Amino acid sequence: SAINGRHEWRAQLFNDERRALSEDEIIARLNRMIGRPVEYQIVSTLNWVRRERVAASYRKGRVFLAGDACHATSPTGGFGMNTGIKDAVDLAWKLDAVMAGWAGPRLLDTYDLERRPSGARAVREASGNWRRMMSPGSNPRLLEASRDGALLRYEVGRRFSATMLREWYKLGIDLGYAYPDSPIVCPDDPADVEAQTRSPDPVPESLATESPSGFLADGTPISSVMLREWQRLQTHLSEGSEVRMEWDELPACEVMVYRQTSRPGSRAPHVWLGNGRSTLDWYGRGWVLLKLDAQATGDKDWNEAAQARRMPLEIIPCDEPAVRTAYRRAWVLVRPDGHIAWRGDRLPARGTGAVLDRCRGA
Repeated sequence: SAINGRHEWRAQLFNDERRALSEDEIIARLNRMIGRPVEYQIVSTLNWVRRERVAASYRKGRVFLAGDACHATSPTGGFGMNTGIKDAVDLAWKLDAVMAGWAGPRLLDTYDLERRPSGARAVREASGNWRRMMSPGSNPRLLEASRDGALLRYEVGRRFSATMLREWYKLGIDLGYAYPDSPIVCPDDPADVEAQTRSPDPVPESLATESPSGFLADGTPISSVMLREWQRLQTHLSEGSEVRMEWDELPACEVMVYRQTSRPGSRAPHVWLGNGRSTLDWYGRGWVLLKLDAQATGDKDWNEAAQARRMPLEIIPCDEPAVRTAYRRAWVLVRPDGHIAWRGDRLPARGTGAVLDRCRGA
């Protein structure tokens, strides 16, 4: 890969013998990669060992682990920094809640409960990607200057490119992580689920005219982006090499296809607003309660419950149809880290205070 795009390059040499290669061995490998001997200078070499590690616990008393301190992963997939940043975001808002005085006694315990499974998911996916990257195996005639060599290169390349689609298109890992079983996330009210099933939200006219036209069963418009995702998925499944693992991998569709949802525990959906901003701009500074039905009442209940607990809560009313379609409920409570904590079409039967108490770990 290029370092400066002109004359500095980085080469990765895989060596299963677990020993440092000599300079002669490095030069022989480089010449084979390039295709013929050329003039170059080896500036530096670095020996590195790929690892798959996840800490048994992300917390012990007053000590918390985040980032590389609690998970070591293969670089295949680029999950290392992403996963570490997600750790930091999850831990930061909970520590802030403790310092500000509105956290419940169990809030910090949820850091490990939420982030460790997500870290293990990313680390294991990276190891699977490593296996896929090594899947072509040894092909001695690959560089042969003959018709058979050309046919072999075509076949190996076709299968390899299809196999590796899973590594490059993996928004399900990057954005699809969720905390539905977290004790500070409120599951859907069964009455709301039944009502949504009977009468799904209408698709806004502005979306219904999108080309190509068509909709999923839940009213999600079928877009060109969605079709490209399906095409990549089918190419990967039909043309890629089958790589056997010693563990049960996530289904390819869960990795390669990401659908925004407002289900509790999920990342709050991004929707472009009429002013050119995104719904994501609302989150990150405190708790946000979306009011997506102008007829809904209960603002006072939520405000009083939050003030009594000293929780930073902002109620944002929005009447844009695309936002209601994406978020699916009249009320949606979003955590400081941008994940859905609760949603409903009416005030919670057990009271707004009870919902806030659960969400703050009381």
